[in-house]
Amino acid sequence: MSDKAETVKEETISEEVSKPNRKKGFLLILIIALALLALIIWAIIPMREFVSDPVRLRAYMDDKGIAGVIMFMGMIILQIFSTVIPAGPFEIAAGTVFGIGKGILVCVIAMAIASSLVFCLSRKLGMKFVQLFFTKEKIESLSFMHNSSRRNMIVMLLYLIPGAPKDLLTFVVGMTDMPYGLFLIAASVCRIPSILLTVLSGNALATERPWLFWLLFVLVAAAYVIGIMAYARYRKKLKAAQHKEEKQADT
Repeated sequence: MSDKAETVKEETISEEVSKPNRKKGFLLILIIALALLALIIWAIIPMREFVSDPVRLRAYMDDKGIAGVIMFMGMIILQIFSTVIPAGPFEIAAGTVFGIGKGILVCVIAMAIASSLVFCLSRKLGMKFVQLFFTKEKIESLSFMHNSSRRNMIVMLLYLIPGAPKDLLTFVVGMTDMPYGLFLIAASVCRIPSILLTVLSGNALATERPWLFWLLFVLVAAAYVIGIMAYARYRKKLKAAQHKEEKQADT
């Protein structure tokens, strides 16, 4: 059989294999969309009259009790799976409705649950699962995660840096051999410094201290800008080191 015929055959097989993946991807996206819609109807729409009044919003959530906590954690979990909605607004809202300590705890637990689910699915299903949420180019932007001798330390550092692509990182790390326990520490505990700032700003709204909210908001924005710049520079440095190691291995 000629090389051309082999290539055509491989492309045909690839297309046939990708069709079920596309169907599974569409089904998964549909489930997430329906879950978001149900959550909006059940919880978010009734809260719309309290959005402009943080004090009443906190009282409303207090009345919901454990159901309110579960609902809020569900929103954070769905946010991570959506991959396009930033976590910041949810963290600010957590500070508004739960206060500082409880707000941080709710965010950390919800993110630990969501990150664990993503990690397990990525490890079991691999690239075909991750590509349902991210393009191949974005996934390859973290290619250094697979063969870096300092990968575990890098992962923990990236979760500490505001502005680093934490959702993408969560999906990609599952495809590496990083131990789950170490990943869980990185994906939850290492997020606390950035969560603290946003939760504090939300609590400032509920306690009617707008000056503190805006001060913290500026600090968070500055931290994100610095974090994005630091991440871009660090990724460039890591890729250069990886390229150098590959070049030395070839010689």
